[in-house]
This record gives sequence, C-alpha cells and structure tokens, in this order.
Amino acid sequence: TRELLKTVVERAIRVGKRVRTETGISRGPRGLGSLSILYVKEKIDLTNARVCVIGAGSVGRGLVKELIDAGARRLVVVNRSVEKAADLGVEVWPLSEQSVERCLEDFDVVFTAVATFEPIIKSVPRDARVRIIVDMGMPRNTAAGLPVEVVTIDSLRDLADRFNAMRDAEIKKAEEIVEEELVALERLLRIRWVEEVSAKLLEYWFKIAEEEGERAGGLEAKIAARTTVKRTLLPVVNYLKKVAVSDIDEAYRIISVLRLSYGLKDL
Repeated sequence: TRELLKTVVERAIRVGKRVRTETGISRGPRGLGSLSILYVKEKIDLTNARVCVIGAGSVGRGLVKELIDAGARRLVVVNRSVEKAADLGVEVWPLSEQSVERCLEDFDVVFTAVATFEPIIKSVPRDARVRIIVDMGMPRNTAAGLPVEVVTIDSLRDLADRFNAMRDAEIKKAEEIVEEELVALERLLRIRWVEEVSAKLLEYWFKIAEEEGERAGGLEAKIAARTTVKRTLLPVVNYLKKVAVSDIDEAYRIISVLRLSYGLKDL
C-alpha cells in the first residue's frame, strides 16, 4: 500500500490491537467448536478424560487443536484417510463401524464432524464408557434416542446466549474505540495529504534553490539556498496542516492556487 491507503491500513491494525487489549470482546468461545468444548468442560475434566474426534475435515481439525489447547491429553482421531490426519500430532484410526464402536466403549467424550447423510453412530454398546457425544455434523451424525447425552448445535444455544450477553458491554467499548479512532483518522489523513502535496512543492522549490546555488558558487551556496527554502516555507506547510484539519475545502483552494502558480499538474 502507498500514500493515504497505507495510513488507513496502519490505523485499522492499530484499532484491532486496541480492541483486543482494551476490551474483553475476544475472550470466550470463538465458534461452535470452542463453544462445544466449553460445554463439555462444565461437565467433564478434559485433562483426565479420554476424548475421540470422528472426522478430520475443517471442523474436526479445528476441534482437535482446540481440545489440545483446552488440556485434552488422551486424544484419538478417527478419519476415513489416516494419512490426511497424520499431521495433527495425535493417534489416528481408520473410520469403520468397529473403530466408532471402540470410541463409544473406551472414551468419555466423542465428537463427531463427518460429512454424511447417514448417522455414523446408530446405537451405543451396553456398558459403554461414553458419557457425552457432541454431534457437530450437518446433517446429524447421530441417530435419535441414544441412551447418552447428545449435544447438538441447538444444545449450545443457551451457552452462546450467555457469552453473547457478557460481550454486550465489551461490544460497546469496542464501538467507542472505533468512533474515537475514526475521528483521529480523518484528522491524520488531512495532515498526511498536506504532507504529500508539500513534499512535491518542496521538491520543486529545492530544485530551483539548487540551480540558483550552483550559479552562485557551488556546493556551499546550494546548501545555503536549500536551507533558506526550508526555513522560509516550513511555516507555510505547518499553516496548511492547520487549515486542512479545520477546513479541508480551504486547504484545497490554497493548494490549487499553488499548483496553478507553479504549473504543477500532478500536485
């Protein structure tokens, strides 16, 4: 990015940093995956639980990473392709009825995130260890009427509403920061615009000063001429900045007069 657009991008990044550090808007769940993990954590200690994630697509991979961050250490992934899930850094089993049944029998929590039109969990074995099944599939990966708690997207609505209510005050803080920075941005853009235009004017004036300095006696005369231009015109530039902040139209009229006076079409 160049010139004024560069300033806009830099200030946008600044706003993002302020919102993250000065408000709590980024705290709490970031999406359905993290929301489902928070739901489970309210009922089960993930650091001591055995967790299985069935499906290693975009949703499943995200679940695995967030489960690890949440403290899950005994974690297994079940996926159609073992190779595609090998980079997750956990044990991977091939997807089959036997591996699904094994997850239900030996694990406390089973997450499902498989793209399929038929349920992959149709029943739960007797005396199975599983306590919670989190169904993130669309359509559902679980059959109706299973004898364990099945958490679906609808089950997370109350928890989501609770966190959203907590964020309301933080959203207001974030909006206030944005409004404050927008006012500052407009002022800054006006000043930067004058600086860019003035740079072109100064370049033109310095060129004339160096030409006159060369005729007057060489290097020392050129330096003196440039210094004179700088000291003489700097107050003009500072005045233009003040005018631009209070009245951009007036600043534009002054710049237009200078442009026409010196024949600077690209000014």
